[in-house]
Amino acid sequence: DHDQDADLIAFGNDGALLLRNLGNATFAPALDLGLGSVSPRARLGQLDGDGHLDLVAAGSVWRGNGDGTFLSVPVPTGLPAVDDVRCVDFDGDELADVVTGAGVALGDGMGGLAPPIDFDPPPDSGPIAVGDYTGDLEIDLVRLQAGVAGPIGFATLLPGLGDGQVPVFDRLPAGDSVWEMDIADVDADEHLDLLVSNIGPGFVNGSVSVLKGN
Repeated sequence: DHDQDADLIAFGNDGALLLRNLGNATFAPALDLGLGSVSPRARLGQLDGDGHLDLVAAGSVWRGNGDGTFLSVPVPTGLPAVDDVRCVDFDGDELADVVTGAGVALGDGMGGLAPPIDFDPPPDSGPIAVGDYTGDLEIDLVRLQAGVAGPIGFATLLPGLGDGQVPVFDRLPAGDSVWEMDIADVDADEHLDLLVSNIGPGFVNGSVSVLKGN
């Protein structure tokens, strides 16, 4: 809402709720934004260049009004609605795009989206992370997938080509019963590493796997 205080937005099957920061370490009561069901993996980003944060889910985008509310009619992305999502410049044109593990919908800078480019093969709906993992100054995608024939999950690197297209690289074992993923340079070598949380069989003996970037 442009008041310089960071607010909270929670979303899920029951809708999207806004908790305004009052600037004194407290928040106002939750306000229902009236958007209906919103994926819990939705993100905030700017797709239309108006300086207002938009609410971006894999299947839909709600454009922000700049006052903490959003337009009630979403813009469809054409991507599967169940996927994790990021709002980043994936094709090097300095305009934000909508990226999921299944594909990318390129933005036009005014809130519009091109028909999605599908990634092959299609993944299940696991977490994703984006960053320059290959050192070529292009945004790459990593998607996390649970094991198919056993508990071992995999992280698959899809290097970006700078035009929205990606080839498919081999999958890397990422741990037992993978759950979530994040990126950081944990060994200070200026290369991004992957951190994967593993819940373990039966939700016991959890761990964290670190896949070091080279």
